[in-house]
Amino acid sequence: MTDKVKLKVKPQEKKKVMYNGVEIEVDSIMSSGKQAFLIKQYIEEYFADNPEPLISNSTYNYLEAEYNMMDYILQTCTNVDTEDLDADIYNDLTFWRKISESIENIDDFKHKLYRVVQDAKEKKAIENSIGEVVNNLVEKAYKILDKVSEISPEDISKLQDTGKELIEKLKESSVV
Repeated sequence: MTDKVKLKVKPQEKKKVMYNGVEIEVDSIMSSGKQAFLIKQYIEEYFADNPEPLISNSTYNYLEAEYNMMDYILQTCTNVDTEDLDADIYNDLTFWRKISESIENIDDFKHKLYRVVQDAKEKKAIENSIGEVVNNLVEKAYKILDKVSEISPEDISKLQDTGKELIEKLKESSVV
């Protein structure tokens, strides 16, 4: 076995980029803490129940998550004051190319983000799958059976209606 060596992380350097005559400082490396924060924010916004999404027929809030991600990157990885920033900056590809190219591990970060989004989508699909729907029906049936000894004729009628509703929900499930 060889002798172990001690590593010291080199202090993070700031890269300087020019945009419209303004010098911007950009972190050359996105720390793991920043990556975790950015991914968490993206996931929350991507899957949020948004009553007024930018794209009404979309299942997910992709655009909101993307624009907010750009803003968070500016806030956490640059010295850009985002408070009164013109929203068109988020569509300026020249600007974003300069920022992105200055962050050495941006591609690794995007890969991690993509992987977490895919995992979350798969989890959602499983939760909405036929197996999960059936499992929920079984749980409700057990609860009903536990109360059978206390059932009145009115309760039986309500149970029939509930059963019909559950069957209709099962029929409407995208998996079926």
